[in-house]
Amino acid sequence: MMFSVFKKNAPFMVICTYDDAGQSHEYCRVHFKNVANNLSCYILMFPHTSVMILNNGLRPAADIMYCDTKLRVVGSSGDNSTFASGELKMYVLQPNTLSLTDGSSLVQPTPGSIKGAKVGFNTSANDLCQALSELKKHLHTKLLSEARTLVNIPLVTYTDTGDKKISGLKHSLNGTVRMFQPPGDELQHTLVMLCVILVLREQEMRKSKGGKRPSYVEH
Repeated sequence: MMFSVFKKNAPFMVICTYDDAGQSHEYCRVHFKNVANNLSCYILMFPHTSVMILNNGLRPAADIMYCDTKLRVVGSSGDNSTFASGELKMYVLQPNTLSLTDGSSLVQPTPGSIKGAKVGFNTSANDLCQALSELKKHLHTKLLSEARTLVNIPLVTYTDTGDKKISGLKHSLNGTVRMFQPPGDELQHTLVMLCVILVLREQEMRKSKGGKRPSYVEH
């Protein structure tokens, strides 16, 4: 696994789940791609779908489109910053709010594989992305300030608690995730939201610890 950092198409990280028998199974494979100036993305490949996280290189925010719903994670420091963030908050945006995901597309010739995958983007058709790629910081800040959330309460939060040993286990507690799960909501939706937060948390953790190699995360 240590040498896979030098291998083409190596994953940024792999997230696993456990079954009732205690066996681990790969649930999400994550890849990183640069899309445009000040814009990068993580591609999360699940058994049932693929999801993109679009990273804002100028402001602490990342945008996601999932099940026709616009989401924004505030607090993510982006790949251009060298300073890590210890708190992440995911909000549901109003449908008419500008998002980095507007006009984006993901083409995967082979389902479940990053080989040949392309992120389609038309920055000229998206004022937010155009301001970002052209380094128009004042305009970009103005457009972000006009964003409106569906409710002013985060759907998911992550807080870094530092490394704390868990008594009787080989694992450490280094953060807390809290999320709303509506009654009757499918488990897979909750797991997707959790994976999004874990990817951005991993981004921040690598900055604070200097780790660059792909990793496995088991939950």
